[in-house]
Amino acid sequence: MTVNNPAHHSQKLQTILTDFIAHTSNTVFAVAATAEGLVVGTAYGDTPPVAPDDTLAATAIRTLELAKTINRELAQNNGGRILIEGEKYAVIAGEAGPQMALIVAVDVNAKLGMAMYGFKRAAAAIARLYS
Repeated sequence: MTVNNPAHHSQKLQTILTDFIAHTSNTVFAVAATAEGLVVGTAYGDTPPVAPDDTLAATAIRTLELAKTINRELAQNNGGRILIEGEKYAVIAGEAGPQMALIVAVDVNAKLGMAMYGFKRAAAAIARLYS
């Protein structure tokens, strides 16, 4: 991953994450992390997160690795997105380029189709930023 101007990339990343929060109702948080689990950006909705950013990122990265393994076994090319629904929150995790991941949590009653659409757009924007 090549970053020519880290401050500029950081500002753009923050804009992408806050735009996701602003345009996706009932969002709890959005976290961008490297493939190694290093958190590089976070944004929060109205509800504070239940776990530290680094814990969420590391867990999501492990989950994405499992998804990649499953997709390889099914002869699919990419990791795609993973949706995990819990009692209070739905978490979406997926690749945002070859070396980045995006992890978001929304209220379980949120419109998941809209959240998935917003996730796809945000992940593509992050991938372009870090390509």
